[in-house]
Amino acid sequence: MNSIGSYRAGLLVLGAALLVNFYFSTLTLDGTLVGINSFRQAQTAVSTYYLQKDLSLDYITPLFGPPWEIPLEFPLYQLCAAGFANGTGLGLDAAGRLTSWLFFLSALPAVYLLLAEFRLSPEQRLLFPSLMLLSPIYLFFSPAFLIESTAFATGIWFLLAFVRTVEHQRWSWLPLALLCGGLTCMVKITTGVVFLFAAGLWTITLVRPAGRGRGRILVWSALLAFSSLGAGLLWTAHAKAVRDLNPAVGFLNTIFGFWSFGDLAQRLSWSFWFRTYRVWADSIVGESGLLLLAFYLGWLRGRFFRTVLGCLAAFLSGQLIFSNLYWVHGYYFYASSVFLLAAVGFCLAEILEHPAVPRWGARALLVVVLALQLSAFERTYYIFVCERPPVPPVAELVAAISQPDDVIIVFGQDWDATLPYYAGRKAIMLRSDRADDLATLRQRVARLDQGRIAAVVLLGREWRDADLARKALPEGQLGAQPFLSDGHSIGVWVPEARQPALRLLTQLKRFSDFKMSPLRHIPAEGVTLRAGQILHREEFDQFNPRPMRAFARHDFTFIEVDRRRQLLAHAPTELTFSLPVGASRMTAEYGLIDSSYTEGNKTDGIELVVSHRPPGGTEQTLYSRQLDPGQRETDRGPQVLDLPLPAGMTGQIIVRILPGPKGNMSFDWSYFGQSLIR
Repeated sequence: MNSIGSYRAGLLVLGAALLVNFYFSTLTLDGTLVGINSFRQAQTAVSTYYLQKDLSLDYITPLFGPPWEIPLEFPLYQLCAAGFANGTGLGLDAAGRLTSWLFFLSALPAVYLLLAEFRLSPEQRLLFPSLMLLSPIYLFFSPAFLIESTAFATGIWFLLAFVRTVEHQRWSWLPLALLCGGLTCMVKITTGVVFLFAAGLWTITLVRPAGRGRGRILVWSALLAFSSLGAGLLWTAHAKAVRDLNPAVGFLNTIFGFWSFGDLAQRLSWSFWFRTYRVWADSIVGESGLLLLAFYLGWLRGRFFRTVLGCLAAFLSGQLIFSNLYWVHGYYFYASSVFLLAAVGFCLAEILEHPAVPRWGARALLVVVLALQLSAFERTYYIFVCERPPVPPVAELVAAISQPDDVIIVFGQDWDATLPYYAGRKAIMLRSDRADDLATLRQRVARLDQGRIAAVVLLGREWRDADLARKALPEGQLGAQPFLSDGHSIGVWVPEARQPALRLLTQLKRFSDFKMSPLRHIPAEGVTLRAGQILHREEFDQFNPRPMRAFARHDFTFIEVDRRRQLLAHAPTELTFSLPVGASRMTAEYGLIDSSYTEGNKTDGIELVVSHRPPGGTEQTLYSRQLDPGQRETDRGPQVLDLPLPAGMTGQIIVRILPGPKGNMSFDWSYFGQSLIR
């Protein structure tokens, strides 16, 4: 790097790269976790959310019913993110992103120190962290709510401590090597394997010329490798034992078993290599870096030739060992990308110091390589950085209709934790590949306090499937249709015992995309609405003026009668109006819905009574009429109230809908609406 300037120039390049990385990393701090990789981010976030409340290594991931503890990786990242959020007061999304980014930055000093082992000058070593800071995969995933940067940082520091301990016999580095090696394998054992593979390659380079010191090198290398891997396996065994207490999560043992490795056919397929090549070119070094590697390996082959080959071997180890994981999840390359970037860095370091390369050419080459990394970021990840997906409205809706200690049941979202996380509620989720296994679901529901089940959320084409909802909660009395729905893909089924209180929640009005179902049956505790509540309820939109007070044995809703909206109010119902100044007439429509006396239903009718209550005076009846549509055809359909009011009348008008002459309230499905007092 002497050919492009001094150590100061290297610091300027590093500083510029750090500023660019800082800019793009902080763009997402005020965003949600919704979008690309939301599945994995929300799963990590929901565990962190509950760690904020209760610090435990056997942490909660509340997606499959009790027992809620189903630990996966060792929660180093989650503990740090939860502590950072609690200590700073930041929202959990932002705190988690910053924690991840800081872990990535913490790895850069270790990279710089490790490069000293290759006899690179200080200014040459600055080139490598610059490449890392501008690599698309590190630009995008470092500020994500993921454990990747945590395992990566501990892995880099393990590799540095490993070299200082084994090669240089600096025993002060031994505790750090043991700690970081163990943490890397416990946090993410697949990342630990990649760094252990790199440590093994380093050991090979040491034992070849070591002579009598070979035994010592092999013993210490094996000690560090087996202690690290052993820590990871011990945690894995412990986590599995805890998860096994919940029979619904047995599938996780398959995911973390042979499925992760893939098969030989996958490793030999053209599609596998073409896809992984696109990750190299689009997400790590760009086409310019790969061309630089090809040029170096095919023509220059200088003093770093074997080092470059070793870096490439370490880079390929992850995708060759865990081929299926790398095939399915692009972020798995986060752990091994540093070795591909290191290979490019060594190529650049040697080319830039070549006597045939002029200073201007060296500077131009460096600028082109770094700029093309940013170009690769722009075409792959930048669009996702710019997106601002909001919190799903259904999550906010579920939070509004439930309490923090409630549980929801979710169909149609696999085990994506986005809805439970943003709702702040524990959930039982039905995985997409086990949609027919409802027996297990019922067992999970049976372990719950039934009174704490707040909703069954159906997402997708089956949003109004009453049979499916009842299979999830057979004793929940959910009714025949969703309590709230958006009309095309979301149905929120609520136990009927909870519905009366929810119909009174004025905050539900802000969810304009969701409609509340008409009233079919509500327990008869009696409901009283005051003026402030009535003002915000659309059931009373057709009243002018609106009532100042409304009481019903059951709650209010609206129905359509002859294409006109009416207030459905089961007898007995009482509506109190304040008389406008100068009012001389009251008009309205009322009646009983047809199904109250058909389809085997037998109402004995209702009585409509309109009274006047003057200020400080005695109430007087102005109008009274009994309807019995089952017996009199003239009483069927909408009836018209056209009531003249005496001049100068003040005070209140009270409208009462009372049961029929026998006092039987069964099937008294009355309505009253289109009211006007003028």
